[in-house]
Amino acid sequence: MRTAILLLLCVLSFSGYAQYPKGLTDITTALGAGDENFALTTEDDRSGTFKSTLVIIGDNMFFTATSTTSGDELYITDGTEAGTMLVKDINPGNSDASPRYLVELDGKLYFQADDGTNGVELWESDGTEAGTKMVADIISGSTSSAPDMLTILDGKILFRATTVASAADNKKWLHIYDPTAGTATLVSEIQAREEGDAVIPRIQVDNQNNVAYFIGEPVGENQEIFKTDGTPEGTSKVFDVTPENLGSSNIQWIYVHMDSYVVWRQKTPRMYAGADSAAYLEHLHEQIWISDGTAENTRMLKHMNKVVATDGNGTNTQFAFPISFNGKLYFRADDGEHGVELCESDLTEEGTFQIQDINPGTDASWPEDYAVYKGYLCFNANAGPGNEGAELRYLDLEDNTIKLMAYAIPGDDGAWVKRTTTLVYDGADSLVYFVGNGPSTGGAELFVAAEIGSQAQLVYELDPSGSTPHNLNSWNNALYFTSNKVKRLFVHKFTVAPKLSAEGSIFVDYSTLQDTFKIVMSKLNGESLTNQVVKIEPDDDSELFMIAKTKDGPFGFDPVYTGNVPVDSFYVIPNHTKMDPDGFKWAANLRAVHLETDTLKIGGRAVLEPVFRNELIYHVDIGNDTNYIDNSVDALGSNHSRFDQVYGADEATGKMWGHTGAGWGWTGAGNKWNTMREANFQENPDGLQYDFELEPGDYAVQIGWYENWGSRSQEISANGVVVVPEVASLPSDYLMIDFDVTIPEGGDKLTLVFKSTNANNAYFSWFKIGVKCLGDNCASTCFDPMCDLRTTLYGEDPGTAIRKVKSERTQLSIYPNPAHDILNVEVDPMLHTNIAVYDLTGKAILDSRVDGSVNQLDISHLQNGVYFVKAYGEGGSSLQKLIISK
Repeated sequence: MRTAILLLLCVLSFSGYAQYPKGLTDITTALGAGDENFALTTEDDRSGTFKSTLVIIGDNMFFTATSTTSGDELYITDGTEAGTMLVKDINPGNSDASPRYLVELDGKLYFQADDGTNGVELWESDGTEAGTKMVADIISGSTSSAPDMLTILDGKILFRATTVASAADNKKWLHIYDPTAGTATLVSEIQAREEGDAVIPRIQVDNQNNVAYFIGEPVGENQEIFKTDGTPEGTSKVFDVTPENLGSSNIQWIYVHMDSYVVWRQKTPRMYAGADSAAYLEHLHEQIWISDGTAENTRMLKHMNKVVATDGNGTNTQFAFPISFNGKLYFRADDGEHGVELCESDLTEEGTFQIQDINPGTDASWPEDYAVYKGYLCFNANAGPGNEGAELRYLDLEDNTIKLMAYAIPGDDGAWVKRTTTLVYDGADSLVYFVGNGPSTGGAELFVAAEIGSQAQLVYELDPSGSTPHNLNSWNNALYFTSNKVKRLFVHKFTVAPKLSAEGSIFVDYSTLQDTFKIVMSKLNGESLTNQVVKIEPDDDSELFMIAKTKDGPFGFDPVYTGNVPVDSFYVIPNHTKMDPDGFKWAANLRAVHLETDTLKIGGRAVLEPVFRNELIYHVDIGNDTNYIDNSVDALGSNHSRFDQVYGADEATGKMWGHTGAGWGWTGAGNKWNTMREANFQENPDGLQYDFELEPGDYAVQIGWYENWGSRSQEISANGVVVVPEVASLPSDYLMIDFDVTIPEGGDKLTLVFKSTNANNAYFSWFKIGVKCLGDNCASTCFDPMCDLRTTLYGEDPGTAIRKVKSERTQLSIYPNPAHDILNVEVDPMLHTNIAVYDLTGKAILDSRVDGSVNQLDISHLQNGVYFVKAYGEGGSSLQKLIISK
């Protein structure tokens, strides 16, 4: 998780203007310069009216504000002070247009406004003065229809408006405006109720079925839930729940759940209590109802609160603040035993219950004001004395318990969190903002938090008595808001975390052992960080990779740290003890961990040539005709290892082998595949061909290749016989295949041909050829001369391992390995006359004559790293890899 880092600065005064801390800006400063009356008229989104809010449309945000010269008008901003301006003086001069009930449809803003001539009517705006105009005049002349409760329904604007006829009953009837036709028509002579506790907006829409639900107020009847599809014939009452003799139906908190069901609370006759109905005089008070829009599927969800009040009737279940989350309905309600607590419902009676008694006993925790942050449902809840009071909490779905997300006031006083809002930064949840009381604030102010269980940080105290920020909006990687006391448009820009990137490649030949791979870590926008150190550590139970800060190690599993610089690096080597020597590909992750950023996972993939469990004769690094890249250290001679070559005599053994065609992709300055050879169909449709001098007998062949694009099928033949008819690959895949061949009596050569079968190209990387192993122990036998060295390096502590490494097949042993100052080299004087030490570039560092079977070399002057020890003479040559670690 991130730890929020905010600068808390004192309020300064300069020429009468507040000096805000870094990151907090009043983008209406220029508009208010010299005008003490300039103020936003955007209303508090918890005031219950939802008349005017901050509406974001594309790259712009609309809001309302008043000024001395223009009155109350519509404004627009691109998020900057320079881009914040008046859209149009709709009611010219200092008269008020009072734009209200702002909604967006198809890139345009719709609202009510008064132009001073036609009264309050329906308007639209595209953000330009010319594109701001009245679109419907319900009552012609200066009389206002005052359209309100604007709601989007199936590409149209559903709203209430006064007509000449409805004015007789002091009612507003439902209308709908069709932007395509440019017409407004009457939907129903039933008023939708505006006041009362409710989810905003008051009219709730099922967008899947294109139907809207509202609390209808028929003249002379009780209020009930109605639905409409925007036409007179498609408007009707859903169900009669509360008869008039019970008094007001008290419908509250109407809400559409997952575009499928409408839920609400309503005074409920006792008949719906079933067997318990006799316990009540007339009604159950307000209980939870649910409907799919049909009368037959309208029902009480659950009789949650069964307490009988002193008047003989039921007790209000207090259903409120419903929200859809994780496929279920969440809300707060009183079950009659534990007070008002957070509840969950799958819309069945048995699946509707209180989750946890947050405030123990009958005291209520009053959960409200939800936001989803990093997959958690967050909300305010009062846990009571001894439990942090009323602070921000979250629902942990793993064990379905409620836990502390963040707190503004230490102890039990509680911040009484409101308006919880998640800040989305570059598409990811990054911070959670809320409004609440602080330990030193005079009232509600803006707070921010990121780390679970941490103390939230005060952004700024806008007013000594509490400014009550509202209309919090996450937009353009920042938070925009206004407040009840300081009525300006603010933006809080906080670089929530560094953007980290890592680059590196891991391609490992099993024989390379200690070869290292550099990973470059870039830390962007790091100037905002107080601690720029990034910790790198394995993130895989198998611990496939060991890491070190320097190329020479020491490598291990302890974390390494990059420095306080924008770009740094670390190194990786494979951990062979954790890898199956007969496997081929492994994937693992490294973690880049920083106090102020989420964990960055660096994907690593080790691609290793499997142990060849046959008597190795040829090991060819295809496409590599230089000794710059060490892709093999198998010994020359009986265990022949060689970089790629044109067909001819091997410089060490004199045997004839190599490729016989000039196919593209292995030489030339422009060759981007310098460690592979391409079987280029266009250049050579007959494929790549390699010939090898071999005695008659049974042989095993192992071939590996890399496929960059995928869908490239290959055919492999040996001595004119197809041994692999087709091998298909996926993009970015590494493949390996084994097969056996026989050189008959009289034969002296093995010819391998790699050919594309679908006019596409593949890139072959390596192959091994050896005398086929026969017997029961072949599966566990390692013919690789480096097996003992692997055991020494990884089976024991490399710093103390003094085991002698010996290969009977190569007649060359070196010890200790790793070595410090003196190296013992054991050879057969009958075969070898010289001992040489080479660095990774192929340069001879030492070359001395053999003096007996055990020879000591002074290597104290050599630096740490990887070298090769070669014994050679008339009896052939042998090669071993040497690690120097001091």
